[in-house]
Amino acid sequence: MKKSSVLWIIGTFSLIVLIVLFSIFSFTQPKSNVVLYVAPFEMSLKIDSKNDINIKNEQQIYLSSGKHTLIFSRKGFESQTKEVNLDNDSSKNRIVLALKPTTEEAKKYMEENKSKFSPIFEMLTMVDSKDYQQKITQKYPIISILPLTTRLYVVNYCPSLKNPDDKYSISLCVTTNQEGILPVVEQHLKNLGYNPSDYEISINIVE
Repeated sequence: MKKSSVLWIIGTFSLIVLIVLFSIFSFTQPKSNVVLYVAPFEMSLKIDSKNDINIKNEQQIYLSSGKHTLIFSRKGFESQTKEVNLDNDSSKNRIVLALKPTTEEAKKYMEENKSKFSPIFEMLTMVDSKDYQQKITQKYPIISILPLTTRLYVVNYCPSLKNPDDKYSISLCVTTNQEGILPVVEQHLKNLGYNPSDYEISINIVE
């Protein structure tokens, strides 16, 4: 057998093996199930800079586990980008979003169909609330044990007085009927493992 024929057979065999291995890898790679809750109910989705696909509300898509960039768009609406990091627990993988209309026609469409979209907006409120709570708890770990209630005072959290425009800034609000209670509160926080200087503290004296 000629040497060129042997090389051709080896090359062809190697190519077939590579194709089979790639197919096996693609088939066995873990996939995450993602449920999309979107308003309006039909739009385009670009996944990791690939071609757009058309999606509908409550549609399920399957993505490999890990990080992905999803871009949702529709004519007359402002595009929205979501950075997601998916795991294999499909019960946790859902995306809720509503595109913002930018044209009069789109605004009219959303207004005329707002009753249809109300479940999406309600879900968004719940998601935003959960995300907000997670973010401020990460920033202020003490929130996880509030309120602190003692015989002399109650410590809870409220919007920051120093940074009122920053919704992720808080103040520890101390409600008491005692004057000069701040040093006691600060020592209480230290005993619990928190540094009082990390927090804005406001005292509210009540009768």
